[in-house]
Amino acid sequence: MDAHREKWVQEKVKEWAGSVERVVTAAEFAPHEAYAACSKSLQHEWKFVARVVPGAGGQMGQLEGTIRDRLIPALMKGRRNGGPTTQYDVWLRDVAALPVRLLGLGIPKPTKTADRDYKTSAAASEAIIEAILQGEDIDTDEHVKRGQKARAAHKEAVEKEWERLGSQSGQAASEDQCEEVKQSKEKRQSGWLTATPLKEYRMNLSPDEFRDTMTIRYQGRVGGEKNRCEGCGGRWSLQHALNCPVGGLPTLRHDEVNRTWASLAAEAYPAGAVHVKEPIIREEGEVQGYPALRGDF
Repeated sequence: MDAHREKWVQEKVKEWAGSVERVVTAAEFAPHEAYAACSKSLQHEWKFVARVVPGAGGQMGQLEGTIRDRLIPALMKGRRNGGPTTQYDVWLRDVAALPVRLLGLGIPKPTKTADRDYKTSAAASEAIIEAILQGEDIDTDEHVKRGQKARAAHKEAVEKEWERLGSQSGQAASEDQCEEVKQSKEKRQSGWLTATPLKEYRMNLSPDEFRDTMTIRYQGRVGGEKNRCEGCGGRWSLQHALNCPVGGLPTLRHDEVNRTWASLAAEAYPAGAVHVKEPIIREEGEVQGYPALRGDF
């Protein structure tokens, strides 16, 4: 019986790993939808099996490897997919196993949670099992009482595990990463990740929007191997890219708004009347007490 059960679980694990690979393929073009498919649907298949099959966690190594080495990198911007595991990879997988409200991705490690889930399920259904084996009527009140007790114990154990993972995950991250993650957690900046990405309500993010948000969320590296900012020559980092007034995000935002207004103005004014440049409206010192003034277009 055990041999047949192990063989069946192995086949299911292989099937799930293949499903995750298909999600990885979809993540290249639709990472937001791919994440929702795994977190809201696919992972519940192996979670159910873990609750009803003893020892299933020990056979889920292939599945966990696919999640760690393929799925998580596919959701991130500029991440390698394959190759040696880095310190950041270890930290990111530990954080991803936490709930979304604790700044994780809500994708636990099946190798770590399966045994605990099975014990909880067995304890919660103990009254039903005993009644069936003894040929007696099910005591509903006793079943409810044991179920509540099992769920309370499970919740307490999970909370302790989350607390332990949260403290240990910081050991493999840089000081900046830990601080940013802590601030984001305190500000509760995770509601968007739990929403279903419905296109009809414009709740789905584009690939760049999703990966940019994930990069900011987990303080990932931006700009490839770039070390210096082309705009000001300062040290390149995620925060510098967000804040640099010369070559960073503020300039990009300003230029985008400028081009939008210029295109709208060109629709209203005669041809050639609008030029996308910086016209000098007032020179320095032209009016006493007022600085120079340059327009956007």
